[in-house]
Amino acid sequence: MDAPIITSSGYQAALLSWKDYTSKLKLKEEEVAGYEIQMRENKGGTPWSTIASCLSHSSTQVRKKNLTSHTNGYQFRIRPVYKNTTITLPFSAPSEAFVPSTLSTNLLHFFRHLQNNPPSLLSNPGRKRLSLQEALIDKEFVLLYISAHWCGPCRSYTPQLIQYYNNSLGKEAQNVEVVFCSADHDETGFWMYYNTMPWLAVPFEEEGG
Repeated sequence: MDAPIITSSGYQAALLSWKDYTSKLKLKEEEVAGYEIQMRENKGGTPWSTIASCLSHSSTQVRKKNLTSHTNGYQFRIRPVYKNTTITLPFSAPSEAFVPSTLSTNLLHFFRHLQNNPPSLLSNPGRKRLSLQEALIDKEFVLLYISAHWCGPCRSYTPQLIQYYNNSLGKEAQNVEVVFCSADHDETGFWMYYNTMPWLAVPFEEEGG
């Protein structure tokens, strides 16, 4: 059996893809209950652990989040599971080592103080506060938008960015997020400006931390 193919699927996440093994192994669809998927950290002696024991046999993809090892990476393997539990099929060959994407060093430095003061980011609409992990767990790219209500050129550009975000980033590029970093002089100006935006923001009281 071929090893699953692993691709990046956002911040600390991987997308596992595989062929429909039922036809390749000449298994009847009614005989197969699903797929078992295992993973391990890519370092000597690390045991395999099951992350899905009976994923639907109609699936050929699954997404795994919260992959935090950016040094060793991970390996994955898969096998079909028979409905007849007395029959056990072997696992596929292990995948190539996958090292999950992470935020750049500069972004990590920028957000480090926010991690110590959760909830740390605002969402709009609703003004809901989110932790850094909640807000960016699915994101591979984070665009920091440094702007201010008092800045005329900024206010002229913001509607264009909003249109692009709503028409493109919010739909096609779902692994991208914008975070507004205000340069406003007071909280009133911050809210007047941020209320026009659809993306995340660093709360005004945490600016410059």
